[in-house]
Amino acid sequence: MNGDTSSAKLSFNSHAYNKTEYAAHVTGIKLLVSLYAKKAHELNYVKFMDMFAIPDRMADVVITELNEKATPFNE
Repeated sequence: MNGDTSSAKLSFNSHAYNKTEYAAHVTGIKLLVSLYAKKAHELNYVKFMDMFAIPDRMADVVITELNEKATPFNE
């Protein structure tokens, strides 16, 4: 590697992310969904994203995480 990070850029909705930034966002979303799973299932994903100011370009990650945690909690 010669220090060129241009090959590490990913483009989502015309916003450039490097792989580390994207992975950090995904990890943060997974954590939020885990911590607020019960609340997340009471809201639709758009309201959940608005609650935490998650960018629209990350909607696919939020939807995937919510679907994976779709099992309701036993209270």
